[in-house]
Amino acid sequence: MVGATVTAKNTETNATFTVTTDSVGEFDFDSEPMSYGTYDLTAQMSGYVSGTMSVTVSEGVSVSGATFNLVESTDSSSNKSKGMPL
Repeated sequence: MVGATVTAKNTETNATFTVTTDSVGEFDFDSEPMSYGTYDLTAQMSGYVSGTMSVTVSEGVSVSGATFNLVESTDSSSNKSKGMPL
């Protein structure tokens, strides 16, 4: 999803970093000074229920290929969802 907000919060230090998905719905935290540790990632977009997942950042580990499934909050009966690559 283009324009979704993705926040990474370190579970030990509470340091928080926020980025926005690009023109193809992808994002990265390469420009952020993130330290190693466990982060709760939260994806949010207007009209959708936010999604959260936990990831561990360590030396030599790349976080990619994961997908957030955000469910439309205005039409829960149809259970529509859209994947957002991580």
